[in-house]
Amino acid sequence: MNHRSQTDGPGIPLLLLLTLAILILVAYCAKGDQSVSLKWDPNTDTEVTGAIVYYGNASRNYPYHTNLGNVTRATVNGLQAGLTYYFAVTATNSAGLESDYSNEVSASIPEDLTNSFPTISVMIPVDVGQGRSKTEDFVVWDTETPPGNLTVSATSANPLIIPDSNLKISGTNHNRSITIGPCVGIGQTLITILASDGNKSALSSFVLTVYPVPVAPAIWMRTKYDVAPSPDGPWTNMAVTVFPFVFDPKLFYKTW
Repeated sequence: MNHRSQTDGPGIPLLLLLTLAILILVAYCAKGDQSVSLKWDPNTDTEVTGAIVYYGNASRNYPYHTNLGNVTRATVNGLQAGLTYYFAVTATNSAGLESDYSNEVSASIPEDLTNSFPTISVMIPVDVGQGRSKTEDFVVWDTETPPGNLTVSATSANPLIIPDSNLKISGTNHNRSITIGPCVGIGQTLITILASDGNKSALSSFVLTVYPVPVAPAIWMRTKYDVAPSPDGPWTNMAVTVFPFVFDPKLFYKTW
């Protein structure tokens, strides 16, 4: 006879020298809150009126317990992700006597049982002149993966309008940008941005329209210009020596 509480009253044989036959992680409730389901062999002793499930984070050290009726299974809720738990069961009778612990089983609770899809902010249609470039900003995010660790790329449905090699992704963390161009053809294509955490991916697409840039009329009167690759410079002096002079649509000009 081996009791864990009172020493008088009706005896309980070592009724839970049972096997905790099955230990299953059965449900994921929410992040940081998991459940473990336990099942053990039934006891035939008619004096048994209940069971107690003990558990904790070290072997044979059980700071937590749950009182049950005369059942052969239980679910322990509210377990913390990333920790290992150890479980044992005792039996009780109406006099309050309690058996020794059963054999022990353990379960490791995963850090997270789900992997959410990344997200990409909605992109609006983009218009750009043939031979020119344009930069658009967007945002990526992921619940489990730091946004800076996401792999972001872009593709074009029509390489005759703009090839994939002319789509450049830049930026850090959740703030990203796509530089489109220089655009080759004229017309429309679908640009698709992909963000991946290595297991799951998200897509965001937008329509790119490339319009022809009109050729500027010939210049007869002025003969000196500053020319630059962008409106912000750097500006370089040039003299027009051949008439009529036609602007290059890829460059920017001002007179002086």
